[in-house]
Amino acid sequence: IPVRSVAKRAATLVGCQLGSLLPAIQTPVLLIGSEGEGRVSRAARESLEAGLPSARSEWMFGCGHLPYLTHPHRLAKLVVPFFKGEEPPEPEPAPH
Repeated sequence: IPVRSVAKRAATLVGCQLGSLLPAIQTPVLLIGSEGEGRVSRAARESLEAGLPSARSEWMFGCGHLPYLTHPHRLAKLVVPFFKGEEPPEPEPAPH
């Protein structure tokens, strides 16, 4: 896709606020955060967690902002039970 086309489509979304529609989304959502996610990502995750009625949030310690690359095995331990409809594993202890 040409960059010009992508930029034009993205420009149509500027100022588009859909947060008020979040309560209508009943699909279960798994939100995963880490200490490397950054302020903007953290704010977006917290907003989704507060607005989505079926959201579950998990935290991955010590994995940076790309856990799917640095710790795929730990990420799988969270994602697989979610898709199976099972209870999440016990949370990892926070590093001291």
